[in-house]
Amino acid sequence: MDFFNPQLIQHTPPAIVTIVDDSGGEFYEYMLRMNKYRTSGAQIALIKCRSACTMALSLPNVCVYPHSVLKFHAAYYEDSKHIAERETKILFNMYPVAVQQKLGSLEREFKTLTGKQLIQLGIRSCSLVAKADRS
Repeated sequence: MDFFNPQLIQHTPPAIVTIVDDSGGEFYEYMLRMNKYRTSGAQIALIKCRSACTMALSLPNVCVYPHSVLKFHAAYYEDSKHIAERETKILFNMYPVAVQQKLGSLEREFKTLTGKQLIQLGIRSCSLVAKADRS
């Protein structure tokens, strides 16, 4: 008797993680978090995201709403506040090319992009993802 029936296996869709108000944090902690999101296949919806949280733009299942707000800046050492050049370069290179071009570079001061701007740069709209899920 064969107990394995592939037709009975139920596949659950990946989780949806909504980032509502993330002010960022330590660079390498966020690298680990993004790797977990990447391997889980989770859908990441960004609403308000600053600093290291913007690494999520490197994920294949990321989306933004038109009203989303993302704030970008260079990585820096917490104790001295000096820019961490290596980490800043890694961070910048994680962004899609269109986002890199729009930002130009990462500085100590925040640069802000809205969800509407990011959607125009090719980031998926969560509004469209939600509509596709309902069909």
